Amino acid sequence: VQLRTVDAMEIVNKGASRAKVTVQNKNITLTSHNVIAEIKGTEHPEQIISFGAHYDSVEFSKGVYDNGAGSVINMEAARWFAQHPPKRTVKFCWYGSEEIGLEGSKAFVRDHKDELKDHVFMINVDVGAPILGYNTAAVTGEESLVHYTDYMLKINGLSAVTRQSIYSSDSIPFADNGIPAINFSRDGAKGAAYIHNRFDTMEFLSAEALGKTLEIVLTYADTLINAAVFPVEKKIPDNIKEDIDKYLYKKELAEAEAK
Repeated sequence: VQLRTVDAMEIVNKGASRAKVTVQNKNITLTSHNVIAEIKGTEHPEQIISFGAHYDSVEFSKGVYDNGAGSVINMEAARWFAQHPPKRTVKFCWYGSEEIGLEGSKAFVRDHKDELKDHVFMINVDVGAPILGYNTAAVTGEESLVHYTDYMLKINGLSAVTRQSIYSSDSIPFADNGIPAINFSRDGAKGAAYIHNRFDTMEFLSAEALGKTLEIVLTYADTLINAAVFPVEKKIPDNIKEDIDKYLYKKELAEAEAK
């Protein structure tokens, strides 16, 4: 819930101790699209590394930080591999309707079930380019991949806070189907970047800051995609499976269906 400052002032001035929020909602049906481009691998075309970024936003937001920045990084990665043919197949996906529940990426994995056996890894980029911020890498896979990611970035003089975790974005449906993933982002310092409101504008962002995340994504992706032997085990550990199930409310949905 977001409250206008003028309304908050009135509430405080009148000494309110409780607030009641009434939600009025209506369902509408709209068409959403995914945009997909593919570059076949020169040596291992049967192995697919998938890039993802969502291009939709929410009402009242310009969607520059979340996730115009990630969409641009995805586009620049596609431009790079178009000019430097990869050993493995790379698939670039720009997803719609992420903000209403990952609907674009859910639709992709649902409609490409037969192809998922060939997907060995997923690279997602969600939020980027704040001038004041820091890069992160959320690894949705084995703990060994966290260490590999941390070492590889340091070897190349790159910096990111690396951790094993899920990330609330389009990497989730892939991990839910057994495909390890990583989400790169550049998180803004407090007050230096905003999502889901009218302050998500270019004012807080820069091309230089976006370039830092782009360099991380390209260095990481190029190393993996052109590896002599693909080093990532296609496995989702139990602790991550549990986090994914909680995120997707699987228990609650199963109980609701049982009723």
